[in-house]
Amino acid sequence: MAQTNRAALYTRVSSTGQEDNYSLQTQEASCRAFAAERGWEVAGVYTDVHTRVELWERPQLSALRETVRRHDVDTVICYAIDRLSGDPVHLGVILSEADHAGVDVVFVSEPLDDSPEGQLIRFVRGYAAKIEHEKIKERTMRGKLARVQSGKPTVGPRPPYGYRWRDDRDQNGKPVKLRLEENPETAWVVRRIFSEIASGSSARKVAQRLTEEGVPTPTGRALWIGSTISGMLKHPTYTGHVTAWRWKKEKVKGRGVVNTSRPASDHASLPDVAPALVAPEVATRARAQLGRNKQQAVRNNPNPEAFLLRGGIVRCGYCGGALVGRNSRFGPLYRCNTNHRDRNGCPHFSIMASILDTAVWDGIRERLTCPDVIAAELHRLRAQDPTRADVTSLDRRIGEVTRRQRNLMTRLADEDNADVAALIRADVAATVDEQRRLEQERVDLERQREGWRLAQERLTELDLWVRNVTAKLDEFDYAKRRLALSELGATVRVWATDHSPRWEVALRPDAFGPPIVNTTTCG
Repeated sequence: MAQTNRAALYTRVSSTGQEDNYSLQTQEASCRAFAAERGWEVAGVYTDVHTRVELWERPQLSALRETVRRHDVDTVICYAIDRLSGDPVHLGVILSEADHAGVDVVFVSEPLDDSPEGQLIRFVRGYAAKIEHEKIKERTMRGKLARVQSGKPTVGPRPPYGYRWRDDRDQNGKPVKLRLEENPETAWVVRRIFSEIASGSSARKVAQRLTEEGVPTPTGRALWIGSTISGMLKHPTYTGHVTAWRWKKEKVKGRGVVNTSRPASDHASLPDVAPALVAPEVATRARAQLGRNKQQAVRNNPNPEAFLLRGGIVRCGYCGGALVGRNSRFGPLYRCNTNHRDRNGCPHFSIMASILDTAVWDGIRERLTCPDVIAAELHRLRAQDPTRADVTSLDRRIGEVTRRQRNLMTRLADEDNADVAALIRADVAATVDEQRRLEQERVDLERQREGWRLAQERLTELDLWVRNVTAKLDEFDYAKRRLALSELGATVRVWATDHSPRWEVALRPDAFGPPIVNTTTCG
């Protein structure tokens, strides 16, 4: 009996808003129909909500590639080429990897064969998608720069809270967003916020009062939080100073695309764009009070050594935010930050600092008397090179591109027709560009491998440190215990009393076995 073709489906959109006019549901439906028409069995569906410009950071694609390497499927079905990758280098790596494993890759909307023409179309389409992505970015930035250079503000989804766009029109009578004016429905809220903070209140208390009075937030919601108030106090527009190019988007490994501040030399002042809603002296007092509130919150603890796990070591098991140490009539305790509770709906809970600090330290001390756990982790880490499969795939693809270059150069040397020779030279240039980018990907992976090697060195050093301090743990004072917690990368998560476990400790790197949960044994 013939074996049924096992198919894996891969779908992707760039964001939860499905900005690229695809939907995960329609992609999956089309892929399933494609498989059903051919009598193929759908063995799995892999879905990413991720920008198309990264390859190594897409978790579901990484899982699919591992499935392909194991030959757990016979075919990968994707709706379109740009759903798999818009980068020709990354596309080449994926297709080469699948070819090596004997797995077919097919596209529902763009059926291609394995002929040289089909391979060329795949490369050209992927390259075109990459170029179009860069062109869109360049056009967007050029348009924003032109607006700023002409004294016009960049336009976001809505004007700053307290303002509205003035009724400006161009020469054809079409509405244009050139200037801001006071919005009488919300400007009073801005003035009140600055005034109350300048008078000594806190951002959290102002947010609480606005919520209780039913004042809508800038996004139209009912719940105000302290960070919204703090952000408004720092916004220069409210004193009439509109500045463009204060922020830029950067790709940060492990965090995706984030906003980072630009240097002051990049800022562009836009005079006469917005009227001041707050007098400069009021804004200055409010911002100074905001700073004092933060300082006083830190200094308000007369006995910091009562909290061994302060400073972000102990965290809320629900929202992940740092628990704060507070003195109560029962003694020092940890509780979730009020702003975190407001934003994430964490239950109101606390835990006595003396109980948690003692239990956590006892658990860590007991775990440190089992140093063989580190040796086992070192053995596991050395046996698992996280980049090996990707490096092998890249090396294979680099070899394929190099051979293609040699073949093209041989054809070029024998070609007498000038037009054909020009096409071959263009193809050679494309392969040179692809090889350069593949080699850069190889360098990036080598950096990852260096991190893996350094992790092994770090574990070796940690093993020596643990063996040296184990006999002295009972003599550690507060400062040495804090240093040990930092050295071990300890993170404590705490939940309410109705949760099991009540707390757990994770040590990073994961060199000491599973998390410490309430109590632990060496076995």
